[in-house]
Amino acid sequence: MFFEQCDVSFLLQKLDKLRMINLDYSKDLIEIPDLSLAPKLESVSLSYCVNLCQLHPSIFTAPELRELGLSYCRKIKILKADIHLKSLTKLDLSGCSSLVEFSVTSEKMTWLSLCGTAIDEFPSSIWRNSKLAELNLSRCEKLKIVGKKLSNDPGLESLTVLNLSGCTQIDTLNMGYILDGMPSLIRIYLSECCNLETLPDNIQNCSKLQELNLDDCINLHSLPKLPASLEELTAMNCTNYRDNNFVQSEMLKNMSYNLDINNKHKPYIYSLVPGAQVPCKFDYYTEETSIVIPHIPKNGLYYFLFYIIFSDNFSPGEDYVEATMEEHGMKVFEMDLTEEIEMREIIKSDKIIKSDHVWVTCRSNIDDYFDMFEDTALGDHLSLSLKFKSLDKGKTSGIKGLGVTPRYRSHHRLRLDGSRSSRVEIVELQPGAQFPNESDINELQHQEIGAEVRDTDDANEDDQQQLLPLTKRRRT
Repeated sequence: MFFEQCDVSFLLQKLDKLRMINLDYSKDLIEIPDLSLAPKLESVSLSYCVNLCQLHPSIFTAPELRELGLSYCRKIKILKADIHLKSLTKLDLSGCSSLVEFSVTSEKMTWLSLCGTAIDEFPSSIWRNSKLAELNLSRCEKLKIVGKKLSNDPGLESLTVLNLSGCTQIDTLNMGYILDGMPSLIRIYLSECCNLETLPDNIQNCSKLQELNLDDCINLHSLPKLPASLEELTAMNCTNYRDNNFVQSEMLKNMSYNLDINNKHKPYIYSLVPGAQVPCKFDYYTEETSIVIPHIPKNGLYYFLFYIIFSDNFSPGEDYVEATMEEHGMKVFEMDLTEEIEMREIIKSDKIIKSDHVWVTCRSNIDDYFDMFEDTALGDHLSLSLKFKSLDKGKTSGIKGLGVTPRYRSHHRLRLDGSRSSRVEIVELQPGAQFPNESDINELQHQEIGAEVRDTDDANEDDQQQLLPLTKRRRT
């Protein structure tokens, strides 16, 4: 490269208008000279400079510096700044495998990656990045100590994404210290944290949490009560996990809470945990690899609640379950119920489930599909089919059961005191039944709903969450 054959100091002279430096893959670059001659510098990228050992201190005094990329600079051992930076928003140290000491703070930093570094302590300096939104500490295999947060540190109140995947030394106690002071978390990634036996109770304080990944946490045996905001939970191949009934019951309530009470229009909500049973009844279910459900009333249809029991032969990258809906013999829509497993970056095409797992997912926005076929779909009933498919044409196994319950909406809810609320109320119909008119709603609201996902104010909530084994239902 041209930069490898020139004197970098010469190139940086009188560059008072220079805004960006990109020396990626400069394998002969050993150090960066004084950058004080480039006061308008905004971006410096030195990724894969494998022989770069240190940075000149002037890089941290550049008043306009916003982005600093040092990924896979494997010889950098220490990165420290003696001052609190004013402009730095993004710092990438991914793959700096020799980095053992880190202390850089900025009042505007929103993104920081220490992925794959050799740090053994959750740096105390991190707590001073009050605007930090994403923190990646994945594959920090030596990380086990949490640096103390000083009383004048603002904490990570803005952090929304925390990635600790592959931090094999992190345990429940240290996880509790880390989560303390992170109330805005939306996504937490903890896959392959093999020293984690459960989650700390203060995860309940993460009231905005939507996604939690615990895949391959081989020593995970139980989970505490999780935030009601949680929409996506995976604990794939957690071989010691035994508390799936409680978690599934909680996730089913979360699905109801987020779709019914909050009236969110999220296309799917799901959980995937080890086990071979579901904690509630479903209208239609089978132990076969396919099921056809005819004559579902269309009027008022709000969403579908599905479950699939995967066997230990299921491969998320190769196998899937397809749902197809027809109206008067015409296909209205089809979807891959397991696409969110396949789309997750951590799932490799050759990965298989090592034991039976229960997948529960809720699909909403059904009205959107009807709108697309408004001119041609004229009936008032639908038929739905679920079928296991595999890219391996000869494969016929991979699941042990399928289940579905359609959920319907009314416009009012009868409170216990007799008054009406405008909140959406979900009612369920038995197979072949017609959607009720307004005069029938009061009676239906006092009947048991088949999915047994009850409001939190129901007195018999615990009785409705008993574990029911998977059995075939005789249809009439």
